[in-house]
Amino acid sequence: MWAWLFLSALFWLPEIQGNCTSPVPPPHSTLKEDPPKKSYPVGTNLTYHCITGYEYIPGINPSVTCLNTSKWSEISELCQGKKCPAPIIENGKVDAEDDVRLGGSVTFSCVPGFRLIGEATRKCILKDGKVDWNSALPHCEHIPCERPVSILNGQYDPDPKDEYYVGSVVIYRCKGDFSLIGHSTITCITAEDGVNGRWNFPAPECKQVKCDRPKVENGKITNLPKPSYTYNEAISFECNSGYSAMGSLHIKCGANSSWVPAIPKCVKDNCTSPVLPPHSTLKEDIPKEGYPVGTNLTYHCITGKKCPAPIIENGKVDAEDDVRLGGSVTFSCVPGFRLIGEATRKCILKDGKVDWNSALPHCEHIPCERPVSILNGQYDPDPKDEYYVGSVVIYRCKGDFSLIGHSTITCITAEDGVNGRWNFPAPECKQVKCDRPKVENGKITNLPKPSYTYNEAISFECNSGYSAMGSLHIKCGANSSWVPAIPKCVKDNCTSPVLPPHSTLKEDIPKEGYPVGTNLTYHCITGYEYIPGINPSVTCLNTSKWTEISELCQGKKCPAPIIENGKVDAEDDVRLGGSVTFSCVPGFRLIGEATRKCILKDGKVDWNSALPHCEHIPCERPVSILNGQYDPDPKDEYYVGSVVIYRCKGDFSLIGHSTITCITAEDGVNGRWNFPAPECKQVKCDQPEVENGKITDLSKPSYSYNESISFECNSGYSAVGSLHITCGANSLWLPAIPKCVKVTLPPTQSSTVNEKPNTTSKDYAECNRTTAFGKLIILLAVLYNCW
Repeated sequence: MWAWLFLSALFWLPEIQGNCTSPVPPPHSTLKEDPPKKSYPVGTNLTYHCITGYEYIPGINPSVTCLNTSKWSEISELCQGKKCPAPIIENGKVDAEDDVRLGGSVTFSCVPGFRLIGEATRKCILKDGKVDWNSALPHCEHIPCERPVSILNGQYDPDPKDEYYVGSVVIYRCKGDFSLIGHSTITCITAEDGVNGRWNFPAPECKQVKCDRPKVENGKITNLPKPSYTYNEAISFECNSGYSAMGSLHIKCGANSSWVPAIPKCVKDNCTSPVLPPHSTLKEDIPKEGYPVGTNLTYHCITGKKCPAPIIENGKVDAEDDVRLGGSVTFSCVPGFRLIGEATRKCILKDGKVDWNSALPHCEHIPCERPVSILNGQYDPDPKDEYYVGSVVIYRCKGDFSLIGHSTITCITAEDGVNGRWNFPAPECKQVKCDRPKVENGKITNLPKPSYTYNEAISFECNSGYSAMGSLHIKCGANSSWVPAIPKCVKDNCTSPVLPPHSTLKEDIPKEGYPVGTNLTYHCITGYEYIPGINPSVTCLNTSKWTEISELCQGKKCPAPIIENGKVDAEDDVRLGGSVTFSCVPGFRLIGEATRKCILKDGKVDWNSALPHCEHIPCERPVSILNGQYDPDPKDEYYVGSVVIYRCKGDFSLIGHSTITCITAEDGVNGRWNFPAPECKQVKCDQPEVENGKITDLSKPSYSYNESISFECNSGYSAVGSLHITCGANSLWLPAIPKCVKVTLPPTQSSTVNEKPNTTSKDYAECNRTTAFGKLIILLAVLYNCW
């Protein structure tokens, strides 16, 4: 019994002295040892390594130690995504941080003058075990321009070539004594659409331009005079003493061989009569031709008077009730009349009176040609010389002749709106006689006659057990034949056919029976259309059955369910009765119900309600931080995909993520920033001192945030803690500054300990043995008392 208790106590000694459970690996990492254990003794060191696509974050110790608190030393982030290849494209720009790591993305654009070929965005992904872009990078293509226009009597430099791009410059020049009118130099620039090129100016012209030397009375040319001047040559004038210029003193030879502006005049020093402002006059009764310097003149306004009432017989006026000086009217005519003269008149001042600028137009009755006379007939009223729109003529035939066509014709306005025409051609007078028809197994229902004249009608009915093939109502036609053809009464064989879904028979009232050979045609009900390739008719066969037809009509298509920045879960065509489900592309949220049904609405096939739309998901404005700012400058709206980069002022250090991105929140409808705003802090860690050890890097009096240093212990000493520490956000070293303790080999080692602690200090070993032995004595004493 005692032996068993003693062995059990020895077995539980490691648990009594304390251990750590298997640690939770930091994100994107795993333990180096193959199968992790359930527990580890105090002092055990374990090392993590990063999973595929990730690498260590510099300055962070990849190992953890089981502490005597039965907890592992702290480690938060250890691994970061590896960098994708540098996203460099020739003549391109990249909207991204310096290094894009696994999971990140870049947006490409081109420098001015180039256009992007390919999608603008690429994502850094894991592909075949390597970190790379999700597809080949786009490239920037030089934006082309069309070949410059060749000009008559001129050419351009450099010589014509096949290709011109944004930035290409062409210089036109003219041959011989031709002058260049327009811009001599044109440049290929980017068009407004941003993807095509265009020339900034049209091609110039080469013209022979010559302006004769002008003469100015009481003045002279100040530059060297010549007999003639070419295009754009300029000359200047000055007036003799006591004379002033009317017009510009500097003129140029223009493109039309005339001086621009006009040649000035030198007139005696005084003021000519001033130009009146609109609707004004001078207060003095009779304006003079000239006024001495210093004269004051006063204007007063005139009253705009009315023009005479713009009334024309059989006409209409598009104007206000009263038209005053400066106003205008537009005339038109009532139906059946045409306007003679210009349609518009302006109210002007004429011979001191307010009147129309010309005589008013008038409306003339639109005429038709004289009606055609017909053989064996005449028309009423008797022929006359003039017929106008609205005139009516009635034709009638002589004796036993029948009138074929329209008996009454009317003069109407033709399609051009200014001429007249008859609404129907003249009829004919013919002798028409149709013999009384015979129908086997049927009879005429009206009073029979031996013969019938034009347009006389008769009706039939079939005997019991027989049905008509053809119309039961026929007329005597113009060619002395019955229209439509005389029907047949045939024995009933087929009952009324069953309608295919969504269809009806074209004939108004279906019959109970139909004879063999009868053809019936279906048409689709409202909202449906024929299925292509299917015959819509059936025939009564001699088997007393109709030819087979299954599906004939299908629902009409609803309008294409397209929404901007949206996706549709549906087939290409959605027909009556079908439905679609909408969603949005990433970064957008759906406004409105997601599902729409294709229904019949007001006789048309349409969606049961207005389509939803996709709205860019917004984020709240980024938080402003003390002693820092963010780029680009704050704006009112931020959406999914918006990127903000924080930076600190002066000697402040940025604690946290410098770049934050607006992403879609977990609810899928709102936006949030992927990281909280960082802080700007003044961080300073003093140089640490380690007894029996030294700093291996270049030592400094103090260190700023995220600066790292490494240690080594002197010979015969071993480190307790990490030899690699970093200056943390709170001006403290992380992890804690290590200690170098003396190394002494223990005299014995317990065979029950599976893993030896890294610390080999004599003090630690002695303490371990003493503690274990003490716990064993206590256990035995308890057991003895119980026994």
